[in-house]
Amino acid sequence: MKENHLLLTVLVVLLGTAYWSWTKEEKKVTTEKVVMVSGQPADIELIRFTTKTQTVSVSRRDLKGEAYVWFEIASKTRTRGFVGNDKVDDLLKSFAPFSALRSLGPVEAEKLEAIKLKKPEKKLTLKIKGAEKVFQIGDRTYGSRDHYVKPTAGKEVYLVESKVLGDLEYPESRFMQRNLRKADMQEVNALEVTAGGKTRRFLHQNRLAKAEAYWATDTSPEQQNETVGNWVSKLDTLSVRTYPEDADVLKDATLVLELAWIDPGDKKAETMALYRKKAEKGDAQDYFAVGTATKLPVEVTRSVAEQLERDLAVLYSEK
Repeated sequence: MKENHLLLTVLVVLLGTAYWSWTKEEKKVTTEKVVMVSGQPADIELIRFTTKTQTVSVSRRDLKGEAYVWFEIASKTRTRGFVGNDKVDDLLKSFAPFSALRSLGPVEAEKLEAIKLKKPEKKLTLKIKGAEKVFQIGDRTYGSRDHYVKPTAGKEVYLVESKVLGDLEYPESRFMQRNLRKADMQEVNALEVTAGGKTRRFLHQNRLAKAEAYWATDTSPEQQNETVGNWVSKLDTLSVRTYPEDADVLKDATLVLELAWIDPGDKKAETMALYRKKAEKGDAQDYFAVGTATKLPVEVTRSVAEQLERDLAVLYSEK
């Protein structure tokens, strides 16, 4: 038993010494950031991150003249996608220019194997202004979890900050556009709701003072209306569940309502339409929406959508 403890102690010391000497050599190379690919975020055409289990692609698309960023996640069993949210801007900035924390210089084969760059399991492809560059992605460092990265056409190894590539491994949690409205409520002056061929306008009063803001009908603009306020609060909890793979998902769907968020200039800042459709199994109804924020049809939270539809009659009866 004592011999086992002694061997374990020696092993820990040796590993610690090896890591110390490795990191010590790293620091000798450079301590300054290195630009591996120059460019501006607007120049990015494609970011593709490939692992053993999936490939995440980030590209630009256009819908009726409106540009948006599209994420596609492909695995062996399925391909899914979604529209990017406002955090995408920071993601693009981290890839153009694409910089490393520092260069480790050319690395010998033995160390390449130790940091999983001899036979890498991950790959990054960047396409900027038509030029494509490919990087091999190796292991991650202790503590800070930074990535070892090597251009396929070069011998130098670099350290890239953890979050730059880390966010691409699970992009749905961070980059999916889940909200059905992008505008801040302080910039929403009114809400127009159309259902059953009738349109009602509800006013967002004292919108610049959150503590004093309230909702009212256009017929009683000075009187706070709790029914309207509660309905709008429910509307704000409606969120995206998934971006359906079926492009014709709205076929045979029933239009429930149409919304328009009105800006201070009395123009439609954003719009959304809510649909109901019989579920594929059982007697349940699924709900879908399409609008300015999501660009494409999305499946939304059923329970909230049901409440919004059920409460329409009460909402329309308010004076």
